[in-house]
Amino acid sequence: MNWEAHNLQITEENGDLRVLAGGQSYLMKRINREAFLKQYREAWDRARLNFVPLLADSEALEFTPPERLRLRQRIILHWLYAYNANSRRFRFLWWRMGDSQTRWEVLKAAEARYGSKSERAIALAAHTLNMSARKFGAWMKRYEEFVNRW
Repeated sequence: MNWEAHNLQITEENGDLRVLAGGQSYLMKRINREAFLKQYREAWDRARLNFVPLLADSEALEFTPPERLRLRQRIILHWLYAYNANSRRFRFLWWRMGDSQTRWEVLKAAEARYGSKSERAIALAAHTLNMSARKFGAWMKRYEEFVNRW
């Protein structure tokens, strides 16, 4: 992997790191550059996203290479930030791909490409997460019920 292609901008701020990637800013407290990059590379290697194109109705549904990079970075940097902000030892496991935050990030990226709540976006999100569209749709319904419960 060509790590320079990741376009991570890392600066030091009062002993902490500010990481800019894909238009997002993440403050990583109490970590040095080398430790952060080690965690980032480990998470990158463990992120299990399926970016093989999905064939649906004679159309290939897929993310572009820049979209793949941004999506994977958003997920990884979210988890690095969460572990870091809570002073927890970093452990990025494959099951993080099934977490609601990760599913939501993938869905947002698919909807940006194919339209909000479109069948194509839902199919691509499910495929990217190695889930069936039925299972992903059931998660979406539960998630929306949870968010709209008030």
